Amino acid sequence: MNVIVEGPDGAGKSTLIDRLTTMRLYVPFRTQAGEGPPKYPREINERALRYLDMKNTIFDRHPCVSQPIYSQLRGKDEDILPSTLLHFYEQDQLFIYCRSTRLTHHLVKSYEDPDHVATVEDKYAALVDAYDKWAVMRANLIYRIGDDAEVVGTFIASHALRRFNKDFDTTEPG
Repeated sequence: MNVIVEGPDGAGKSTLIDRLTTMRLYVPFRTQAGEGPPKYPREINERALRYLDMKNTIFDRHPCVSQPIYSQLRGKDEDILPSTLLHFYEQDQLFIYCRSTRLTHHLVKSYEDPDHVATVEDKYAALVDAYDKWAVMRANLIYRIGDDAEVVGTFIASHALRRFNKDFDTTEPG
């Protein structure tokens, strides 16, 4: 099982993940930080395929979610292959959407390309709207800065236990 934590920069993803790593979640999770925009042509697909092989991982963004959203804004042909997206959404994972409620602009990171920053800054409201639309269809839980992270941890742990029990249920039906 994987946990995908998504949302715009500054919405609390990293803080939430840091808190989750201190909780007992009944699965030995490791974390995978986002790697930012694609570095070269086809790199985003290579990254997505590499991430698909990871199990029991809490992702601070996943390219199969963030790339389709950001590529809409950038207007570049950097799409994830449809077969990769299909495989991604068929996997057992939880989607947690960190909803930006107080931010009105992109939080710039030192490693970001100036063209990327300009595009995201110019279209920040559209970015949040695109994430909101994704969350309506996919998110299992919405988290906002200030919400109790223990609730998120309990949600993840209960899902992990249900998954464990389902995998090892030896009772016969009927």
